[in-house]
Amino acid sequence: VWEQTFLFSLIPSKHKGILLQVWDWNMLSNDLIGESYLSISSIALLRDKITPGSKKLTMEHWFPLEPITELIKGAVHGDLLLGLTLYESRAQVDPHSIGLKHFASNPSISPRAKEPESHSEVSSSAPDLHNNEHNELQDSFDVTSQHSKRSRGVTMLVSLEEQKANREVATQRELELRKRGELKLQFLCNLPKTEFHWKGSLMVYVKKARNLPVKDAISNSSDPYIRVSLIDDQNKEVCSKKTKVIKASLNPVFKEYVWICIPIKADGYRLKIDCWDWDAYTEDEFIGGFELELSSCLEAIETDESGKSQWFNLLGNARANLEVADGLGKKMNSQGYRPDKPIVIVPGFASTSLKAVQTPYAPWNNERLWIEIDKIGIKRLVTKNMRNSNTSGDITAIHGKFLQHLLLEDGHEDPPNIQVRAVNDISGITYLSTGLITGPLSYVFGPLVKELTGLGYVEGVNLVACPYDWRLSPFHLQIRDNYFENLKQIIEGTFNRTGKRVCLLGHSMGNLIIQYFFRWLITTTEVEGEKPEDNEGRKWSKKYVDTFFAVGAPFLGAPKAVRSVISGNRFSLENFFTEEEGIAFSRSCGSAPFLWPVKPQFFFHQPGVSAEEKVTSFIRIQDDSGNRKQKPISIGESMSLCAADKNWEHYLEYYLNNPAYGRDADSIVEAPPVDTLYAVYGINLPTEMVYYYTCSNAEPGTMPINKKINYSIDEYGFSCEHGVAYETEQTRQEITRVLTGVPKACSGDGTVPYASLNYCALWKNSIPDLRIMEIEKAEHRAILINYKFCKALLEHVSSQS
Repeated sequence: VWEQTFLFSLIPSKHKGILLQVWDWNMLSNDLIGESYLSISSIALLRDKITPGSKKLTMEHWFPLEPITELIKGAVHGDLLLGLTLYESRAQVDPHSIGLKHFASNPSISPRAKEPESHSEVSSSAPDLHNNEHNELQDSFDVTSQHSKRSRGVTMLVSLEEQKANREVATQRELELRKRGELKLQFLCNLPKTEFHWKGSLMVYVKKARNLPVKDAISNSSDPYIRVSLIDDQNKEVCSKKTKVIKASLNPVFKEYVWICIPIKADGYRLKIDCWDWDAYTEDEFIGGFELELSSCLEAIETDESGKSQWFNLLGNARANLEVADGLGKKMNSQGYRPDKPIVIVPGFASTSLKAVQTPYAPWNNERLWIEIDKIGIKRLVTKNMRNSNTSGDITAIHGKFLQHLLLEDGHEDPPNIQVRAVNDISGITYLSTGLITGPLSYVFGPLVKELTGLGYVEGVNLVACPYDWRLSPFHLQIRDNYFENLKQIIEGTFNRTGKRVCLLGHSMGNLIIQYFFRWLITTTEVEGEKPEDNEGRKWSKKYVDTFFAVGAPFLGAPKAVRSVISGNRFSLENFFTEEEGIAFSRSCGSAPFLWPVKPQFFFHQPGVSAEEKVTSFIRIQDDSGNRKQKPISIGESMSLCAADKNWEHYLEYYLNNPAYGRDADSIVEAPPVDTLYAVYGINLPTEMVYYYTCSNAEPGTMPINKKINYSIDEYGFSCEHGVAYETEQTRQEITRVLTGVPKACSGDGTVPYASLNYCALWKNSIPDLRIMEIEKAEHRAILINYKFCKALLEHVSSQS
């Protein structure tokens, strides 16, 4: 509490306003806590409130202190209480109050250099909010309706996904199934003064939660934390704050304050409050959450100044879009559904278990390597916490052996005395790890296979998998492993066993493998001068394949694959791999260029820009200035700059010179020779599209991402965070403009951009039965356990008696 007075003489021609800063004093250097700004235009609005004859106006307001860094935009580092006295002219100023004083001992306050001349007197006082007593409220609020439901002035909304899809009001039973515990909150608010353009702040006191579900099977508990986000009227996240993680608790007590800055105009803004389970090895898992209309929340606080605590229900994801299809197969079987079309599964990148069939390290002989935690060695995770240095060294050595086994030479050669191959049966694509803890977390097709067998499918009869070594280019898959010839024989064998044409089911890069397989059939049987319909490969496809069922298909590739080669891919295993190891692993994979994006003109919608001036580059180079003006470069140029020339040479030799791929990737993006294509993918998740790199101040051959680049939604609907630009729900899509004349606003599935997923729509005149299903918020891998996808697949491949 300062209780000090300042006097400012504001001259329109010289000043723009008053900058208020709170600093932490230190003997060596002072640290800025936060700042607030009073523009001269807002002060002019205050002057207009002076009543005739009074000559001055006095009022108080809590001003939010905002940090200056862009990395925590929208945050609040406390509030500053100012008593403002505005005089109409210098003649009315008390001469004893003239003199400029400073907060604490700091002389850093200065006008920020807008309009009418006025004099403003400011007295300051700092709040002590942590000593407030928090009243308990007996009421318990239920987020139970898609319609707004008001209680004590607070409006609760169900999930955004349901609002957007305009679903009917969910039944009480469905909502009870979605309930994932309760969260107790208290709100304290400094309301914004819209008439003076002054921001406000909201303090969310996260007290505790109860009755949370178990997410960690081994500990029979969860490690929860709370995430509070402010969402604007354009559905963009303005800011987000997290509490600490409470380990091993289903009834955690947080007692944490979360501060959020309230903009001057908050119409349409929402508070999104979610509970997550922290995990050391994989991505954190969503538990449940809810949303509040910010305006209604502020109204409630304004009418009830006591700021009482309230219980809110935490709701899990809506079943149709995001929840797993657990038990769907058995349920459909009980309703009379039976298998009809036999299924052959082709998995995606990094989605097949790999084992050592030859190794100088005897304990690993014929053992799985990808991806077993004991084989990786837990190098970084364990060595940081181990007390026994000898044990740490052993673990580091094991980690080195793992990389030695997995890294290919020249993108396709085994290391000396080592052979690593795919686990060549359906168990190789169900779960990548056999560990008790890590097994369920490493699911690929495991949950889906469970639903298919529940429906009545029999593994090895009408349900077959075709795993492969996903490190290899498709060219070397055939040369080394005879993969495509084997796939052809598996399809024929399945057809002969069942008497029915197969459904080829691919996920992610597995769809490109299927595309390549069709092109391989055509090019290896092609006769010069023949008509397309006379090609033996096309005839074979029509005879043996009923449906190409493409899930999350990157038909045009994904920019993320380029980023992986330039700056590494650690497969969400940051606790195990260093950045350098991630780069080395990505560059050793001959399959990396298979996923590089092609046909970039379909990815970028730039209205009013000529074809010659259109920027269609996924890589941008710039210096360290932070200026968003940058130089677009090609993938080939980026490979040269980051010393990945071998990867570019591999691409030229084994892809562009490969007739099954095509000189300009023309072959690989041709419509497949099938009667039915069923494409299913998720949409409207932020998806990587463009990368800002810098070559300055870096070691030769390295291209670090320029993390200084951050911006909100730009004119094309992209947002950028730490040098990575994402397409968002507001990104206009060129692919839909080409198809329909209207550039639809949407984004991809979090991994593959929308243009790549939706490219198959261009094949509508080549495929008799083309179906596309877009699932709101379904993530690239999680779609494999998605209820809506599983239901669509099971209905397509079965018949009901």
